[in-house]
Amino acid sequence: MDTTRKKTYELMHEITEMEKLLREHPEEFPPSLQKGRMVERLSKKMGIARATVQEYQQISRNLLPEAMGKFKEGEIEKSAALTLARLPEKMQKEVIEQGITKNVDIEEYKQKNLEPGAVEIRVSYRLLGIDEYDRSTVSRKALVKFLRGRYGSTSYEISQGEIRISCSDKNISISERSITWERYVTLLDQYCPKEEKEEPELVERREEQRDMVPEIETEEIDCKEPAGKSDREISVPMDELVEEGREETAGLTRQEYMNSLDIKGVSSYISHFLSEEILRCPALVEKWLKDCVNEEGQSV
Repeated sequence: MDTTRKKTYELMHEITEMEKLLREHPEEFPPSLQKGRMVERLSKKMGIARATVQEYQQISRNLLPEAMGKFKEGEIEKSAALTLARLPEKMQKEVIEQGITKNVDIEEYKQKNLEPGAVEIRVSYRLLGIDEYDRSTVSRKALVKFLRGRYGSTSYEISQGEIRISCSDKNISISERSITWERYVTLLDQYCPKEEKEEPELVERREEQRDMVPEIETEEIDCKEPAGKSDREISVPMDELVEEGREETAGLTRQEYMNSLDIKGVSSYISHFLSEEILRCPALVEKWLKDCVNEEGQSV
């Protein structure tokens, strides 16, 4: 038998026995080992990192007897035993029955059978409105927080055909396959990658166009809107709503609409609609935008 592999099983057995002694006969140990979290007491007593102790505890508590026997005989390594111990019992049996012993193969089997697949992720992408989120934000850095706040906190549920989605604060379950929100966003990046906007280039071009406008000395212009005119609420990007802790989503923003234009489109708007008078006053520029873009972000 491979002694290196045997040592991993023997170490797990020693940790299990020491835990039993610390629980049943704490008086036989120094005061520093009689109180506190068990994992910390074991770590101190055996000189092993806490993370390593926790891994061996998971193996000893959750690994099925069939898999434990293979671990003892050195047929599966510690990493494979740990991955198996984290699987449901039914899936552990399936893995053992199929003779899968390498950790990389167990991980692959787990992803195919335990996590939502490409089809489920792509359907959920649309059902949860993440396509709209992508259109109104530059990146997905706040997506986990947005999804948890919008769907997790409300125990949201939705279904389409055989695909059923239910949400909690920590997890999203798609057709009874539950994963964390963090893992869900990772799978989104894999199966539904976001197309990055070319916003920096557009902003730089706008700066160049602004610098090209000659300065015109003129008298002060009253930029105030006529009295009695109702103000229209300005839309806010979804990622800003998330940062403010709000759960509702917003409509398309003017920034999004302008970002959707290519360089030719931006130049066309400026040449056709912006007069020198408008360029002198930021308030008039904003008024021009309101007059040119409707609630849906389309030209009027």
